[in-house]
Amino acid sequence: MNASRTTMLAAAVLLAGCAATAQSRNMNRNTNLHGYASYSWGKANVNFKDYTAVVWECTTRGVLSPTHVDAPTNAINATRSITVTQQPALITEAPLTVLDAVVDTELEMRREDNQQRHDIIDACLVENGFHRFGLTQEQTAHLATLPHGSVERRQYLQELGANPEILRRQGI
Repeated sequence: MNASRTTMLAAAVLLAGCAATAQSRNMNRNTNLHGYASYSWGKANVNFKDYTAVVWECTTRGVLSPTHVDAPTNAINATRSITVTQQPALITEAPLTVLDAVVDTELEMRREDNQQRHDIIDACLVENGFHRFGLTQEQTAHLATLPHGSVERRQYLQELGANPEILRRQGI
């Protein structure tokens, strides 16, 4: 798979996650969703071509951002974070305890890395005049029937987000 195709695939995956149900991420960020369980981004009267171009640009910016630290580096950093007073105790503990600590550190770093990428994408969307809006239960239910990454799903979100009345009424 060439680099361009890999970037497109990664961007599509991030777009799918960014554009729709971000419930757990928002709860972790303590974001006020005004009662909405999920959200998307929109810009009044934006056409599908422009919507797609901006979302592609912002998602690519997030995917290619230099926030990622690879797993081996994270593992080394995790083991370095063990203090001298902890090390003797670890010798007598099961090796899985150390592995658990490394895995936990890796997962936390990946969460932080993912959060940084989403923050970059969000900032880019705002720079391009997009606004967040909440999805109603009915809109969320309909969205769930559309395959992730599909043109139909993107068109549905674009139609909602291009509607000035929806942006006004459901803006977050």
